Amino acid sequence: MNRNRSGNVLVVFVLMSVILLAVAGLAIDMSIARLSRIQMQSATDATAIEVLTQGRANAIPLSQQTCALGAGPNVPYSGGIALDNGGMAAQLIAIEQIDPDGHNPNLWYPSPSLNTNRSSDVDNLDADVLEGAYHGDASSHAEQSGSYFREDFTPGSNFDAALVRLRRSIETQNETLGEFATGGPPVPLLFSKGSTTLLSKDLPANNILANGLTVRATSIAQWQVACSIMLVVALNDGSEASLSATGISAAAWNSPPMPTTGEVITVPSMPAAYLGLPVSVAQTSRPLADGIVPIYSTVQFTDAQGNANQATVIVGFVCYQGGWVNQPRATQNASTSLSLLQSSDQAVRDTMQTTMAPYAISPAIIACLQLMNRTYLLKAPCLVRGMR
Repeated sequence: MNRNRSGNVLVVFVLMSVILLAVAGLAIDMSIARLSRIQMQSATDATAIEVLTQGRANAIPLSQQTCALGAGPNVPYSGGIALDNGGMAAQLIAIEQIDPDGHNPNLWYPSPSLNTNRSSDVDNLDADVLEGAYHGDASSHAEQSGSYFREDFTPGSNFDAALVRLRRSIETQNETLGEFATGGPPVPLLFSKGSTTLLSKDLPANNILANGLTVRATSIAQWQVACSIMLVVALNDGSEASLSATGISAAAWNSPPMPTTGEVITVPSMPAAYLGLPVSVAQTSRPLADGIVPIYSTVQFTDAQGNANQATVIVGFVCYQGGWVNQPRATQNASTSLSLLQSSDQAVRDTMQTTMAPYAISPAIIACLQLMNRTYLLKAPCLVRGMR
Protein backbone atom coordinates (compact mmCIF):
# COMPACT_ATOMS: atom_id res chain seq x y z
CA MET A 1 0.00 0.00 0.00
CA ASN A 2 1.41 3.36 -1.03
CA ARG A 3 1.15 6.11 1.65
CA ASN A 4 1.74 9.77 0.91
CA ARG A 5 4.15 11.10 3.64
CA SER A 6 4.84 14.50 2.12
CA GLY A 7 4.79 17.29 4.70
CA ASN A 8 5.89 15.17 7.69
CA VAL A 9 9.19 17.03 7.99
CA LEU A 10 7.40 20.37 8.06
CA VAL A 11 5.14 19.26 10.93
CA VAL A 12 8.10 18.02 12.95
CA PHE A 13 10.03 21.22 12.20
CA VAL A 14 7.18 23.43 13.39
CA LEU A 15 6.78 21.45 16.62
CA MET A 16 10.51 21.47 17.31
CA SER A 17 10.81 25.19 16.48
CA VAL A 18 8.55 26.13 19.37
CA ILE A 19 10.74 24.18 21.80
CA LEU A 20 14.02 25.42 20.29
CA LEU A 21 12.89 29.05 20.35
CA ALA A 22 11.88 28.76 24.00
CA VAL A 23 15.25 27.22 24.89
CA ALA A 24 17.12 29.83 22.86
CA GLY A 25 15.18 32.64 24.55
CA LEU A 26 15.95 31.26 27.99
CA ALA A 27 19.64 30.89 27.08
CA ILE A 28 19.81 34.54 25.98
CA ASP A 29 18.06 35.73 29.13
CA MET A 30 20.42 33.69 31.31
CA SER A 31 23.36 35.26 29.46
CA ILE A 32 21.96 38.73 30.19
CA ALA A 33 21.62 37.77 33.87
CA ARG A 34 25.22 36.56 33.85
CA LEU A 35 26.38 39.86 32.34
CA SER A 36 24.43 41.75 35.00
CA ARG A 37 26.07 39.67 37.69
CA ILE A 38 29.55 40.40 36.35
CA GLN A 39 28.84 44.14 36.27
CA MET A 40 27.43 44.09 39.79
CA GLN A 41 30.43 42.08 41.01
CA SER A 42 32.78 44.72 39.63
CA ALA A 43 30.86 47.38 41.56
CA THR A 44 30.95 45.46 44.86
CA ASP A 45 34.63 44.57 44.41
CA ALA A 46 35.56 48.24 44.03
CA THR A 47 33.38 49.26 46.96
CA ALA A 48 34.71 46.56 49.30
CA ILE A 49 38.30 47.72 48.77
CA GLU A 50 37.21 51.36 49.16
CA VAL A 51 35.39 50.70 52.44
CA LEU A 52 38.25 48.60 53.82
CA THR A 53 40.99 51.12 53.05
CA GLN A 54 39.04 54.35 53.69
CA GLY A 55 36.50 53.25 56.29
CA ARG A 56 32.74 53.20 55.93
CA ALA A 57 32.37 56.83 57.02
CA ASN A 58 34.88 58.07 54.42
CA ALA A 59 34.12 55.74 51.51
CA ILE A 60 33.18 57.45 48.25
CA PRO A 61 29.64 56.45 47.18
CA LEU A 62 29.26 54.56 43.91
CA SER A 63 27.36 57.48 42.41
CA GLN A 64 30.46 59.67 42.86
CA GLN A 65 33.00 57.16 41.53
CA THR A 66 34.84 58.23 38.37
CA CYS A 67 34.81 54.69 36.94
CA ALA A 68 31.82 53.47 34.92
CA LEU A 69 29.77 50.90 36.82
CA GLY A 70 26.55 49.18 35.81
CA ALA A 71 24.13 46.52 36.96
CA GLY A 72 22.64 45.09 33.79
CA PRO A 73 19.66 46.04 31.63
CA ASN A 74 16.63 47.97 32.79
CA VAL A 75 13.69 47.24 30.48
CA PRO A 76 10.38 48.83 31.53
CA TYR A 77 7.13 47.13 30.52
CA SER A 78 3.77 48.79 29.99
CA GLY A 79 0.15 47.70 29.58
CA GLY A 80 -0.74 44.02 29.58
CA ILE A 81 -3.50 41.71 30.69
CA ALA A 82 -3.98 41.09 34.39
CA LEU A 83 -3.71 37.46 35.53
CA ASP A 84 -5.63 35.89 38.38
CA ASN A 85 -2.50 35.80 40.56
CA GLY A 86 -1.88 39.54 40.16
CA GLY A 87 0.77 39.17 37.48
CA MET A 88 0.65 40.63 33.98
CA ALA A 89 0.70 39.00 30.54
CA ALA A 90 1.02 40.38 26.99
CA GLN A 91 2.99 43.40 28.17
CA LEU A 92 4.83 45.73 25.83
CA ILE A 93 8.36 47.06 26.19
CA ALA A 94 8.18 50.82 26.71
CA ILE A 95 9.97 52.84 24.02
CA GLU A 96 11.94 55.64 25.66
CA GLN A 97 13.62 58.77 24.42
CA ILE A 98 16.88 58.27 22.52
CA ASP A 99 19.56 60.91 23.10
CA PRO A 100 21.23 62.77 20.17
CA ASP A 101 24.15 60.32 20.17
CA GLY A 102 21.82 57.44 19.44
CA HIS A 103 21.94 55.95 22.95
CA ASN A 104 19.12 55.13 25.30
CA PRO A 105 20.31 56.36 28.71
CA ASN A 106 17.71 54.29 30.53
CA LEU A 107 18.23 51.01 28.67
CA TRP A 108 20.73 49.86 31.29
CA TYR A 109 20.48 50.07 35.05
CA PRO A 110 23.52 52.37 35.07
CA SER A 111 23.77 53.68 38.61
CA PRO A 112 23.85 50.91 41.21
CA SER A 113 23.15 52.47 44.58
CA LEU A 114 24.47 51.26 47.92
CA ASN A 115 23.51 52.41 51.40
CA THR A 116 26.91 52.94 53.02
CA ASN A 117 25.34 52.67 56.51
CA ARG A 118 27.50 55.47 57.91
CA SER A 119 25.92 55.30 61.36
CA SER A 120 27.42 53.37 64.25
CA ASP A 121 24.71 50.69 63.96
CA VAL A 122 26.41 47.50 62.76
CA ASP A 123 23.75 44.97 63.76
CA ASN A 124 21.80 45.08 60.49
CA LEU A 125 22.92 41.80 58.98
CA ASP A 126 21.18 42.47 55.67
CA ALA A 127 22.77 45.92 55.16
CA ASP A 128 24.50 46.75 51.88
CA VAL A 129 27.80 47.60 53.62
CA LEU A 130 29.12 46.01 56.80
CA GLU A 131 32.40 46.21 58.71
CA GLY A 132 33.44 43.28 60.85
CA ALA A 133 35.64 40.22 61.17
CA TYR A 134 35.96 37.66 58.40
CA HIS A 135 36.85 34.14 59.53
CA GLY A 136 36.05 31.96 56.57
CA ASP A 137 37.75 30.49 53.53
CA ALA A 138 37.14 30.40 49.80
CA SER A 139 34.27 27.90 50.16
CA SER A 140 32.28 29.56 52.98
CA HIS A 141 30.12 32.09 51.19
CA ALA A 142 26.62 30.84 51.98
CA GLU A 143 24.03 33.37 53.12
CA GLN A 144 20.82 32.35 54.82
CA SER A 145 17.86 33.23 52.65
CA GLY A 146 15.88 36.18 53.98
CA SER A 147 18.09 37.05 56.96
CA TYR A 148 21.37 37.30 54.99
CA PHE A 149 23.19 35.88 58.03
CA ARG A 150 26.68 34.56 57.29
CA GLU A 151 28.60 32.24 59.56
CA ASP A 152 31.92 33.50 58.17
CA PHE A 153 31.37 37.21 58.90
CA THR A 154 30.72 38.84 62.27
CA PRO A 155 29.76 42.56 62.16
CA GLY A 156 31.51 44.72 64.75
CA SER A 157 33.48 47.88 65.36
CA ASN A 158 36.81 46.04 65.75
CA PHE A 159 36.96 45.01 62.14
CA ASP A 160 39.52 43.60 59.73
CA ALA A 161 37.17 43.15 56.77
CA ALA A 162 34.41 44.86 54.80
CA LEU A 163 31.39 43.16 53.25
CA VAL A 164 29.44 44.73 50.38
CA ARG A 165 26.26 43.47 48.71
CA LEU A 166 24.40 44.60 45.58
CA ARG A 167 21.00 43.13 44.79
CA ARG A 168 18.53 43.06 41.95
CA SER A 169 15.56 41.11 43.20
CA ILE A 170 11.84 41.13 43.91
CA GLU A 171 12.64 42.19 47.48
CA THR A 172 11.74 45.77 48.31
CA GLN A 173 12.80 48.08 51.11
CA ASN A 174 10.51 48.15 54.18
CA GLU A 175 9.09 44.76 53.21
CA THR A 176 11.77 42.07 53.13
CA LEU A 177 14.82 44.35 53.13
CA GLY A 178 16.03 46.23 56.18
CA GLU A 179 16.61 49.93 56.77
CA PHE A 180 20.20 49.92 55.53
CA ALA A 181 19.57 47.62 52.54
CA THR A 182 18.67 48.54 48.98
CA GLY A 183 17.65 46.49 45.98
CA GLY A 184 17.11 47.22 42.31
CA PRO A 185 14.47 45.65 40.08
CA PRO A 186 15.02 42.01 39.06
CA VAL A 187 16.81 41.33 35.78
CA PRO A 188 13.99 41.24 33.22
CA LEU A 189 13.15 38.27 31.04
CA LEU A 190 13.16 39.50 27.45
CA PHE A 191 13.08 36.58 25.03
CA SER A 192 11.54 33.98 27.33
CA LYS A 193 8.99 36.15 29.11
CA GLY A 194 6.05 34.74 27.14
CA SER A 195 6.94 31.14 27.96
CA THR A 196 7.53 31.82 31.63
CA THR A 197 4.29 33.81 31.94
CA LEU A 198 2.35 30.73 30.89
CA LEU A 199 4.27 28.59 33.38
CA SER A 200 3.74 31.08 36.21
CA LYS A 201 0.06 31.90 35.76
CA ASP A 202 -0.93 29.67 38.68
CA LEU A 203 1.95 30.81 40.93
CA PRO A 204 2.12 33.81 43.31
CA ALA A 205 2.65 37.17 41.64
CA ASN A 206 6.10 37.65 43.21
CA ASN A 207 7.70 34.52 41.77
CA ILE A 208 10.83 34.90 39.66
CA LEU A 209 9.20 33.52 36.50
CA ALA A 210 6.69 36.35 36.41
CA ASN A 211 8.97 39.20 37.52
CA GLY A 212 12.46 38.35 36.30
CA LEU A 213 15.64 36.84 37.69
CA THR A 214 17.09 37.63 41.09
CA VAL A 215 20.81 38.45 40.84
CA ARG A 216 23.09 39.26 43.78
CA ALA A 217 26.76 40.12 44.07
CA THR A 218 28.77 39.92 47.28
CA SER A 219 32.36 40.96 47.95
CA ILE A 220 34.50 40.73 51.07
CA ALA A 221 37.79 42.58 51.40
CA GLN A 222 40.14 41.78 54.28
CA TRP A 223 43.50 42.94 55.60
CA GLN A 224 46.07 40.19 55.06
CA VAL A 225 49.85 39.95 55.26
CA ALA A 226 51.53 41.74 52.34
CA CYS A 227 53.50 39.48 50.04
CA SER A 228 54.85 42.20 47.74
CA ILE A 229 55.34 45.95 47.98
CA MET A 230 56.51 48.79 45.78
CA LEU A 231 59.54 50.76 46.92
CA VAL A 232 57.25 53.46 48.38
CA VAL A 233 54.08 52.42 50.22
CA ALA A 234 51.08 54.59 51.21
CA LEU A 235 49.85 53.81 54.74
CA ASN A 236 46.37 54.18 56.20
CA ASP A 237 47.44 57.10 58.41
CA GLY A 238 48.11 59.19 55.30
CA SER A 239 51.90 58.88 55.44
CA GLU A 240 54.30 57.17 53.06
CA ALA A 241 57.05 54.72 53.93
CA SER A 242 60.00 53.63 51.80
CA LEU A 243 61.70 50.25 51.74
CA SER A 244 64.50 50.38 54.30
CA ALA A 245 68.10 49.42 53.52
CA THR A 246 68.29 47.85 56.98
CA GLY A 247 66.87 44.40 57.50
CA ILE A 248 66.22 42.12 60.46
CA SER A 249 66.87 38.40 60.58
CA ALA A 250 63.93 36.12 61.32
CA ALA A 251 65.88 34.75 64.31
CA ALA A 252 66.26 38.23 65.80
CA TRP A 253 62.61 39.05 65.14
CA ASN A 254 61.40 35.87 66.86
CA SER A 255 63.58 36.44 69.94
CA PRO A 256 62.39 39.00 72.53
CA PRO A 257 62.80 41.86 73.09
CA MET A 258 61.76 43.64 69.89
CA PRO A 259 64.93 44.57 67.98
CA THR A 260 66.02 48.18 67.52
CA THR A 261 69.00 47.47 65.25
CA GLY A 262 69.45 45.53 62.05
CA GLU A 263 71.92 44.64 59.31
CA VAL A 264 72.65 46.45 56.07
CA ILE A 265 71.05 44.55 53.20
CA THR A 266 71.23 44.93 49.44
CA VAL A 267 68.30 44.04 47.23
CA PRO A 268 68.36 43.73 43.42
CA SER A 269 67.47 46.88 41.46
CA MET A 270 63.77 46.24 40.97
CA PRO A 271 60.50 48.22 41.16
CA ALA A 272 59.16 46.00 43.93
CA ALA A 273 60.18 43.69 46.76
CA TYR A 274 58.42 40.44 47.53
CA LEU A 275 58.56 37.34 49.69
CA GLY A 276 61.30 35.11 48.28
CA LEU A 277 63.40 37.93 46.84
CA PRO A 278 67.12 37.13 47.35
CA VAL A 279 69.10 39.70 49.37
CA SER A 280 72.73 40.21 50.32
CA VAL A 281 73.39 40.80 54.01
CA ALA A 282 76.41 42.68 55.32
CA GLN A 283 77.70 41.97 58.79
CA THR A 284 77.28 45.64 59.62
CA SER A 285 74.78 46.44 62.37
CA ARG A 286 73.14 49.85 62.67
CA PRO A 287 70.05 51.43 64.27
CA LEU A 288 66.78 51.02 62.45
CA ALA A 289 65.52 53.92 60.32
CA ASP A 290 61.89 54.76 59.68
CA GLY A 291 60.34 52.83 56.79
CA ILE A 292 59.26 49.36 55.72
CA VAL A 293 61.84 47.00 57.21
CA PRO A 294 62.28 43.61 55.49
CA ILE A 295 62.71 40.46 57.57
CA TYR A 296 65.08 37.97 55.96
CA SER A 297 65.95 34.34 56.50
CA THR A 298 67.92 31.56 54.83
CA VAL A 299 65.54 28.98 53.31
CA GLN A 300 66.15 25.56 51.81
CA PHE A 301 64.63 24.61 48.46
CA THR A 302 65.02 22.27 45.52
CA ASP A 303 65.90 23.88 42.18
CA ALA A 304 64.73 22.97 38.68
CA GLN A 305 67.45 20.33 38.34
CA GLY A 306 66.38 18.63 41.57
CA ASN A 307 69.42 19.81 43.50
CA ALA A 308 69.17 20.94 47.11
CA ASN A 309 69.91 24.62 47.41
CA GLN A 310 69.53 27.53 49.80
CA ALA A 311 69.17 31.30 49.57
CA THR A 312 68.81 34.27 51.89
CA VAL A 313 65.46 35.82 50.99
CA ILE A 314 62.83 38.24 52.31
CA VAL A 315 60.19 36.48 54.43
CA GLY A 316 58.17 39.44 55.72
CA PHE A 317 57.70 43.22 55.97
CA VAL A 318 57.25 45.29 59.15
CA CYS A 319 56.83 49.02 59.69
CA TYR A 320 59.14 51.10 61.90
CA GLN A 321 58.38 54.78 62.64
CA GLY A 322 60.38 55.76 65.70
CA GLY A 323 59.11 52.47 67.12
CA TRP A 324 57.29 49.39 65.92
CA VAL A 325 53.86 50.08 64.39
CA ASN A 326 51.14 47.68 65.50
CA GLN A 327 48.76 46.59 62.71
CA PRO A 328 50.41 48.63 59.90
CA ARG A 329 48.13 48.80 56.86
CA ALA A 330 49.07 49.78 53.32
CA THR A 331 46.31 51.45 51.30
CA GLN A 332 48.37 51.55 48.09
CA ASN A 333 51.42 49.92 46.49
CA ALA A 334 51.16 46.68 48.45
CA SER A 335 49.55 43.38 47.59
CA THR A 336 48.89 39.96 49.06
CA SER A 337 49.89 38.42 45.71
CA LEU A 338 52.84 38.79 43.35
CA SER A 339 50.82 40.79 40.81
CA LEU A 340 52.91 43.91 41.54
CA LEU A 341 55.83 42.21 39.87
CA GLN A 342 54.27 42.67 36.45
CA SER A 343 55.89 45.42 34.43
CA SER A 344 55.49 46.85 30.94
CA ASP A 345 59.21 47.59 30.76
CA GLN A 346 61.07 44.74 29.04
CA ALA A 347 64.36 45.67 30.74
CA VAL A 348 62.68 45.49 34.15
CA ARG A 349 61.18 42.08 33.31
CA ASP A 350 64.58 40.79 32.19
CA THR A 351 66.17 42.01 35.43
CA MET A 352 63.44 40.39 37.47
CA GLN A 353 63.83 37.12 35.59
CA THR A 354 67.54 36.95 36.37
CA THR A 355 67.21 37.98 40.03
CA MET A 356 64.16 35.95 41.00
CA ALA A 357 64.50 32.71 42.91
CA PRO A 358 61.08 31.20 42.06
CA TYR A 359 61.75 27.95 43.90
CA ALA A 360 62.41 29.90 47.10
CA ILE A 361 59.05 31.67 47.11
CA SER A 362 57.07 28.82 48.70
CA PRO A 363 59.65 28.27 51.49
CA ALA A 364 59.66 32.04 52.06
CA ILE A 365 55.87 32.07 52.51
CA ILE A 366 56.13 29.16 54.97
CA ALA A 367 58.80 31.06 56.89
CA CYS A 368 56.51 34.12 56.95
CA LEU A 369 53.74 32.06 58.55
CA GLN A 370 56.19 31.00 61.28
CA LEU A 371 57.15 34.55 62.27
CA MET A 372 56.27 35.74 65.76
CA ASN A 373 54.55 39.07 66.57
CA ARG A 374 52.38 38.77 63.44
CA THR A 375 50.33 41.85 64.34
CA TYR A 376 53.36 43.93 63.35
CA LEU A 377 53.54 42.47 59.84
CA LEU A 378 52.51 44.89 57.09
CA LYS A 379 48.93 44.23 55.88
CA ALA A 380 47.46 44.84 52.43
CA PRO A 381 43.84 44.76 51.23
CA CYS A 382 42.83 41.38 49.84
CA LEU A 383 39.58 40.78 47.94
CA VAL A 384 37.47 37.71 48.71
CA ARG A 385 34.59 37.16 46.34
CA GLY A 386 31.37 35.41 47.17
CA MET A 387 28.87 35.62 44.33
CA ARG A 388 25.38 34.28 44.87
